[in-house]
Amino acid sequence: MDKKQWSENSGFFSAGTQVFLVMAECGNLSEASSVLNMHPSTISYHLSELEESLNVPLFDHSKRPLKLTSEGLNLYNELKYHFSSLNVRVQKLRQKNFLKPVIRIGIIESLSRNLGVHLIEKLSPLSNEISLLTGTSERLIELVKNQTVDMAIACTKKINESFFAQKYLFSEPSVLALPKEPRFEKDYFTWEELKFCGLPFLRYNRFSGGSEMTAASC
Repeated sequence: MDKKQWSENSGFFSAGTQVFLVMAECGNLSEASSVLNMHPSTISYHLSELEESLNVPLFDHSKRPLKLTSEGLNLYNELKYHFSSLNVRVQKLRQKNFLKPVIRIGIIESLSRNLGVHLIEKLSPLSNEISLLTGTSERLIELVKNQTVDMAIACTKKINESFFAQKYLFSEPSVLALPKEPRFEKDYFTWEELKFCGLPFLRYNRFSGGSEMTAASC
């Protein structure tokens, strides 16, 4: 039983059991002291207390290094089996947890409260940790590029396909808002003609993707 293996699982055993198992393998106080990080006198105390509580001699104290009695050997084999079984189970639990990735997602603010929450709910069982950052589309693409986030959900068409992997998600229609009774001489306008219709003109920011939603990752 090496020092690392013992320290990882010692919390499941009482002090007396710890001392007994290590002493059974080491046979001397000096080596057991190194494994347990415990003073030799403390080891002797716990060992004596265990033998007293069981009313069974576990070691032949007349020999050096210490040798297990037949009762001590039976107890050691039983405890060793449980220790090994526990070690396998603990390692599986650790591997299962550590293999889950940390997922870092960037998303535009307008989608964070619905799509962002939904993503966290769906990805939580598959991940060890999830972080969600919001920002403008331009900023989010930069975060993917410098690997601050693993993926970004942004509204943009301006993605360098040689650097990013991207997936089109959805697009939204353009909405034209006019006064209730507009006085126009014609029923149909081009976007260029609307610029000069005499009404305030609203348009997408030049960094926007023009209503097209895209997921990008390196």
